[in-house]
Amino acid sequence: MYDRKLAGRIKSLLKESAGKIYSVNKLAKRLKIKKHKKNDFEDTLKTLVSEKKIFSSGKRYFYENKKTEELLSGTFDATSLAKNYSFAFVKIDGKDFDVFVSAENTMNAFHKDKVKVEIRNINSTKKYGIIRSVEKRYTDEFVGNISSYKNTEIFEPDLKKIHKNFTVLNPDKNLVGKKVVLKIKNWGNANLNLSPAGEVVEIIGDSGESNTEIQGVIRQFNLPLNFPEDVLKETLNLPTEIPESEISSRTDLRDIETFTIDPVSAKDYDDAISLVETENGWKLYVHIADVSFFVKPGSRLFEESSIRGNSFYFPKKVIPMLPFKISNNLCSLRPFEDKLTVSVITDFDKDFNQISQTVCESIINSDARLTYEDVDLLFEGKDAPIDYSVRNTLLIMRKLSDKLSERRTAAGALYFNLHDTDYIYDDDGKLKEIVRTPETASHKLIENFMLLANEFIAKRLTKLAKTTLYRIHENPDPEEIEKAVKLLRSYEISVKKSKDLNKTFQNILDAVPNNDFHRVFDKILLRKMKKAKYSTRRIRHFGLGMELYTHFTSPIRRFCDLIIHHQIKTFLTKSSKIKFSAEELGKYAYAISDRELIADEAEREVNKKFIISYMKNFSGEIFTGLIVGMNSSSLFIEPDKIPVTGVLKISELDDDYYTFYDKAYNMVGKKKGRVFRLADRVTVQVVSVVDDVYFRLYEEEDNEKKI
Repeated sequence: MYDRKLAGRIKSLLKESAGKIYSVNKLAKRLKIKKHKKNDFEDTLKTLVSEKKIFSSGKRYFYENKKTEELLSGTFDATSLAKNYSFAFVKIDGKDFDVFVSAENTMNAFHKDKVKVEIRNINSTKKYGIIRSVEKRYTDEFVGNISSYKNTEIFEPDLKKIHKNFTVLNPDKNLVGKKVVLKIKNWGNANLNLSPAGEVVEIIGDSGESNTEIQGVIRQFNLPLNFPEDVLKETLNLPTEIPESEISSRTDLRDIETFTIDPVSAKDYDDAISLVETENGWKLYVHIADVSFFVKPGSRLFEESSIRGNSFYFPKKVIPMLPFKISNNLCSLRPFEDKLTVSVITDFDKDFNQISQTVCESIINSDARLTYEDVDLLFEGKDAPIDYSVRNTLLIMRKLSDKLSERRTAAGALYFNLHDTDYIYDDDGKLKEIVRTPETASHKLIENFMLLANEFIAKRLTKLAKTTLYRIHENPDPEEIEKAVKLLRSYEISVKKSKDLNKTFQNILDAVPNNDFHRVFDKILLRKMKKAKYSTRRIRHFGLGMELYTHFTSPIRRFCDLIIHHQIKTFLTKSSKIKFSAEELGKYAYAISDRELIADEAEREVNKKFIISYMKNFSGEIFTGLIVGMNSSSLFIEPDKIPVTGVLKISELDDDYYTFYDKAYNMVGKKKGRVFRLADRVTVQVVSVVDDVYFRLYEEEDNEKKI
């Protein structure tokens, strides 16, 4: 029952402590509420909240410092709801802060919806708010699977960040097990206990089939599978022969030895390299396909590439930024063909000390198409199918690359011991194996040469153009670095801190003791850093240790690089008068950063689906692996032989009751004291592969055969 005197005491305490948040128990303790008054106390709290005299976030209560009618616009982020937490965030437009929103205050917002949020309380670490309206839905169609529960068809979204299931308004038992597109007709209302609902408008195929899963991701992210007719028509009108007038206006580099190095599966080649000995030392050429010759502002090709932002790469499928005629023909630096390029030329002395750099519009003719695999064979001293003259050049290039790596390290560059994932197919095109592919000397060589060119272009455009596009990577928050240091210390790994953040991070990475620990901690440390993005703001690139950096070397697959090529011609080589306003460049930076995030998320979704499909072949199999993560409910295990991460539910550990200690980052058994720690080696058995790979702990008394 509501108690007026008690209500006054509650309001007085919360007003005196404005900005502080109290749980029910703490508030009761401060007010010395006796047991027989507990129900009255809770009823009084509910009444005060309903009358907006105090405010709540879950079961925590506060008095707002400053009542305001101002509503802030932002984007709803449901990532934490997808992880089964009871809160979400709103990323405020144009601000560098997020607003914390309890699950019950999210209305019926879904991930990436544009919302209006009212800030209700601010303390030293967080801003708390309530979503007042959904201004714009990110999408009204979701891709997912139809399942049956108690003879009722339920739609389960593929994206876990779409944190609710939906009622199917046009149910059909024949749809169970199908992947479909659901168009939302009702977004639900929690206060009325009304579930969100929609109608099936498209059947993609049978859930679980590889092609169906890829098509589902493409459909969910609304990726552009086909080019519009007017774009293709414009492409057909592009010249297939290089005009003599264009050749005569360029630096002719067709007579110097030039080659490309790419993955064996590459279809387009947008960079080539040359190294020529000079009287003073060496001259390194980095040649980049001149896409800007064919794709100019005002054209439909330029407009379409700005919308796409980048190419999308999936296993056995690429959605290109540019039509095939450009990406795989006109601009691809294929061997024995004249190609238009923009070349960055760097002079070194005999000890590989840099002397000077310049850039020019050029024409080349590549002598060879090399693969990373073949170049690594050469570097390992093995027989490689590479011409003798090119071999000598590559060996000198490797020495230059090593010198560049040393200088990058001295400048603060960070090197993570991470691997890529490669999909190996049999002769019939079926997925045969998923393997780890570590970075090799050949990858490092190309990376170092491209970084050299990108940094030079960024410096020159900064000096000569009023505004340009940068690739920025802001410094990590100091508290994140401190968390990383404390985490390593809890594992008895000491770290020497420095006033220089880059040096501190280098020390952290150097302190990681062995490959097993690198497999675990390098990923954790990477997540402590901010995401690199495009911007017109002049901000250094933390991860590379560079004051100025941009992307210039991949114009076939990245829109930023195409913009930079046009700026090079306007401000550096002076062959063009095309200019972009600061406002245009700002919009491009925001748009392509957003498209990059979409590409990353889409590629992760496809990779996960391929992994799940592949791992179904290993049901019941035994693996040794490492604990690479944990939380209060699960251990996350990465097998040694397959680059996947699976889940071992704590409920599966039936030998004890285990508690997760987040500060020590370990899991401890209450009775027997058994401890699970990061980088511990364990043996597990695959017990289920559904929406994820699930393991159980495989003990020595089990007699299954390990693989």
